[in-house]
Amino acid sequence: MAEYICVLNKDTLIIKPSKKSPLFLRTIVLLFTMVCGVYICTICRKQISTVTKMNIQVIGSPSPDTTIAAQLEPQIPTLHYPKPETFSRGECSQNPVRFFVILSMQRSGSGWFETLLNSHVNVSSNGEIFSVMERRKNISTIIQTLDKVYNLDWLNSASKNECSAAVGFKWMLNQGLMAYHEEIVEYFKQRGVSAIFLFRRNLLRRMVSVLANSYDRHAKLLNGTHKSHVHSHQEAAVLSSYKPVINFTSLISDLKEVGSATVKALEYFISTRHMILYYEDLVVNRTKLKDVQGFLGIPEMELTSRQVKIHEGPLSGFVKNWDDVNRTLSGTEQTFTLFDGRHERRHGVSSFDMLTSQVIEHSYDEEKGESILHPYDKGDWLDGFARAVGICTILEAELWGVLEGLVHAWNIGARKVIIEFDSMETFIALSQGKRRQTNPLILQNIQDWVNKERCCQHAVATKQFEAHIPDSRSRSFPSEQSQNVSYQEVGRRVNRALRYIAIRSYLVMHGDSNFGP
Repeated sequence: MAEYICVLNKDTLIIKPSKKSPLFLRTIVLLFTMVCGVYICTICRKQISTVTKMNIQVIGSPSPDTTIAAQLEPQIPTLHYPKPETFSRGECSQNPVRFFVILSMQRSGSGWFETLLNSHVNVSSNGEIFSVMERRKNISTIIQTLDKVYNLDWLNSASKNECSAAVGFKWMLNQGLMAYHEEIVEYFKQRGVSAIFLFRRNLLRRMVSVLANSYDRHAKLLNGTHKSHVHSHQEAAVLSSYKPVINFTSLISDLKEVGSATVKALEYFISTRHMILYYEDLVVNRTKLKDVQGFLGIPEMELTSRQVKIHEGPLSGFVKNWDDVNRTLSGTEQTFTLFDGRHERRHGVSSFDMLTSQVIEHSYDEEKGESILHPYDKGDWLDGFARAVGICTILEAELWGVLEGLVHAWNIGARKVIIEFDSMETFIALSQGKRRQTNPLILQNIQDWVNKERCCQHAVATKQFEAHIPDSRSRSFPSEQSQNVSYQEVGRRVNRALRYIAIRSYLVMHGDSNFGP
């Protein structure tokens, strides 16, 4: 390529390259740009073509197991985020709230149970709000009251307000609950309200409490003030000093009427999310309170109450005409109401009896020190029973066991019965009719049952069984139109083995499998 040489002087020589045409450079840049553009366009077309040709097929998608969901749904309380009109929940507005209701009857321990719940820092149980007639005069006022409670706008001393994790109240069966049960059940389902049934097994003790409380409304034994619940043993002693007279002529029908009301309530509300509690179980087993907290979905805490039981002790000390009541209920399906299971457990007085459907041979292993039972091949094990008998002598406990065994054996169709015990004193009392150092009514009730015509006897709730273990002494008391009853004395070791089996059977039936040898 030609160059221009310029000589300025003799010492300087400058060489300048020849100037290229600007058109040539622009042409090169344009060509390069075009090539790059074509390349990019080609790549993009390939990608678009690939996407459009993809055939995406959904082979299968995971779906929730409807069976598991149906099982878990009633176990999980519905969560709510209420927005009350009377105050702001503030920082707790995002904390969920569970709705519950305590369904019970007067004098069934619901007041004590509610104080236990309210001792939890996150629970607000608002009391017996439908005791006021104006709030339950029709279904509209009931729904309005329910909405106010579950919207956290029902304010009283039990309210935890903005940070409540569970809110509810107690509702008695005779306060409009049964009259409008269909609408109320529908409301509970729509709002996700969990129902806690709380009843008493011993309806006779409840009746005594109702009569005593009704009397105090007018008598006002505590310094002119009526109190349904007390917080000291001194106050409890004053209220329990009144002994009501029970109408024993209608006693059985009255107890049945109360029992029918509880059954009907369970039938009405069985479709709701619910749990069933009994006052007697709460008293002796506080782990039931953990079950309640789990049912409500709240953190477990130690629940306490300041309330004191008013009628503490055997029922015979709180009824003026106890002999009439005892005579009326003994030998019927309401016999167990004469006993107080909680008091019996405290003092360790109880009666366990067992029956089988066959004769059982027995022998004693001298080396092992054990009684061995050898049942015949065709025998069937039927069941076991246990009854609380309150504070009494050993002889009275044995006699109560005899009476209960006769009733239960009759109800399973046993007409020839052998009753066995290891107490010589009991054997003599029954065989010779000696009544010293015992309650003569028990012996009389046993003889009445043996000689009584029972064409229309009611069945006792628990099935029982018959025991036959041959031994030395026996005396029969035949009855033409009832049971053929024999009494036998057996060895103490044999009876101990049988009693262990009976206790074991009783505890297993009631969900306690931790009973050891």
